Amino acid sequence: MNPQPVIAVVGATATGKTEVGERLAVKVGGEVVCADSRQVFAELEIGTGKPTRSQRASHAHHLFEALSLASDDAPGASAGWYAAAARAACARIHEKGAIPVLVGGSGLYLRAAMSGIAPTPAIDPAVRVRLQVELEVNGPAGLHARLAALDPDSARRLAPRDAQRVSRALAVIESTGRTLTSWHAQPAAPAVDGAWRVFELTVEPAELRGRIESRTRWMFENGLIDETAGLIERGLGFRVVPRRIGFRRRPTGGSLKSCPRSGLPFSSSLRRVAVPRRSDCVLLAGRFSN
Repeated sequence: MNPQPVIAVVGATATGKTEVGERLAVKVGGEVVCADSRQVFAELEIGTGKPTRSQRASHAHHLFEALSLASDDAPGASAGWYAAAARAACARIHEKGAIPVLVGGSGLYLRAAMSGIAPTPAIDPAVRVRLQVELEVNGPAGLHARLAALDPDSARRLAPRDAQRVSRALAVIESTGRTLTSWHAQPAAPAVDGAWRVFELTVEPAELRGRIESRTRWMFENGLIDETAGLIERGLGFRVVPRRIGFRRRPTGGSLKSCPRSGLPFSSSLRRVAVPRRSDCVLLAGRFSN
């Protein structure tokens, strides 16, 4: 029996993945599967660039609200969790005779779905926050030195300046009492079965910067500040991964009050929160993915 098709639409922020994925799913009789590490949370809508609620209601979507920041019992978002969740979602789609269309910018999630991944544990959000503070105080070299004492194999594999992965390795130790090396030694979770077709969208850097600025403007005008304030008021701000770009940082030299409601010209507020990098858009608490 020939393997059934699996389509993935990937690319940097603001390259148009969501729109292409939605149109492609309709054209091929497919169902969209989230492949973004922030869009899987029910509470994160505007700040993650999810397909709109009307798009999600018009045809089947999977894993866009699979987890909740408010739940203490639900599994945490991780590549291991995603590999299993995506495999189950794609199997259900194939059973209906439809085609899974995975859409997102989380490369690790997609690699886990395509190739499988060793099981990895959920991380205590409070540990993530504390390690972020430690990173800001001691720098990446300090974290790497501590990792070298606790998990020498991971330390040799990871560059001292790779703060994100070094922090992850330390978080695994502090959350589980086991090293990341020991977790990786376990058998890999199975990959998503199918004949994969991967489409990467690219946009010239100059055009991409304009798209990112337009997205930033749209998010401000469509409720990003209310969404962010709501997370903070519910005590959920610390549960958003601190390393993620958008929701994490405040406008340079300011706070929530520095945003458009303060009376600053919009262009001034926009410059305070957008960053001139190819795939980044900084707006207070998580990575913005198409």
